[in-house]
Amino acid sequence: MPRLRMSSPGCASPARSSPATIGGSSRRISPRCPAARRWASIGWATAPPTPVAELHGGQAMPLGSGFKLWVLGALAEQIAAGRHKWSDVVPLGTPSLPSGMLQNWPKGAPVTVQTLATLMISISDNTATDTLIGLVGRDAIDAHARAGGLSVPVLTTREAFAIKAEAGLTAAWKAADPARRTTLLRRNAARFAAATLDVAAMTGSPVANGEVEWFASPQAVARQLDRLRRLPDPVVLQILSVSAGAAPAVAVRFAYLGYKGGSEPGVIALNYLARDRNGGWWVISTAWTRPDAAIDGAAFAALAGRALLLVQP
Repeated sequence: MPRLRMSSPGCASPARSSPATIGGSSRRISPRCPAARRWASIGWATAPPTPVAELHGGQAMPLGSGFKLWVLGALAEQIAAGRHKWSDVVPLGTPSLPSGMLQNWPKGAPVTVQTLATLMISISDNTATDTLIGLVGRDAIDAHARAGGLSVPVLTTREAFAIKAEAGLTAAWKAADPARRTTLLRRNAARFAAATLDVAAMTGSPVANGEVEWFASPQAVARQLDRLRRLPDPVVLQILSVSAGAAPAVAVRFAYLGYKGGSEPGVIALNYLARDRNGGWWVISTAWTRPDAAIDGAAFAALAGRALLLVQP
C-alpha cells in the first residue's frame, strides 16, 4: 500500500503532516520551502469528507479565482430554490479585467446563466463572475461563503482590482474588520463601478495578496467541492469538468475529473474533484503563496499533478 506524505524540508513540521495510506507504492511529495514562502496541500477521500494526507490543511490561504467555487455553490442553491434557471438570460455586467473573454463584450449583452457559470469556472472569466455575484446578491454570496469557510465579504474581481490599485483603499481594507469592509464596499460601489482598471498594474510583483484576496483553507476547499458534488443538479458537475486542469494523459485515468484553479502574482491554488475507476471520490486541494515575488506556477502544477496521480496511478 502506498503512503503519501506531504512534507516540507527546511520548514517547521506542521501538527498534521503524518503519512497516509492511499494505494500502490510508497512515494513522497516534498516541495522546497524557502523562508519567504508558505504553501499547503491536502488529499481528501470524500463521502463523507475524510483527510488522508495534509500539510497545513487548516491554514487559510489566498485562493485567487478558487473563490468562484462558492459563487457557483450559492448560484446552484438559488436555482434549486427556483429563483433562477440555468436557461435564464441576463445582461452582462460591468467589465472586469482578464482572465476571461467577456470583458471584451458590450456591457448588457444577453447571456444565459449557464454560459456565465461555465465561463466562470472553465476559463475563470472575471466579468462572468461579477455578473453572477450581482445576480445572486452579496448577502446570499456572503452567507454561503461564511457557511463554507471562505472569507467574507466576498469581493467581486473588479472590487479587488480597484482596491489593489489605490494605496489608500488598500490600507483601509487591511485595517478593517469584515463588517467595516462590507461598509467600505457599499460606500464605494459607484466608485468601483466607474474605476478605470489597468491590467499592467496587476501583473509582475504581488500586490497585497495577503489581504486583498479570497481566503480559505484546503480543508474548506475540500468541503466545498464535496458540497457541490452532492447537489442533485447534474449541471454543476458538468460545469466543473469542462476544464480538467490536467494533461489529457492524466485526466483520462479518472472516471470523472473536475477542476478550479486560481492565481495572481505570488498566489497559486489548484483544486481537483476526482472520481477514481473504483467509484471513490477524492479532492486534491493545493495552494502556494509568497508576498514578495512571483512564484513558479509550472513547478507547483507539476507537484499538484503528482498528488493527483497518487489517487489514480
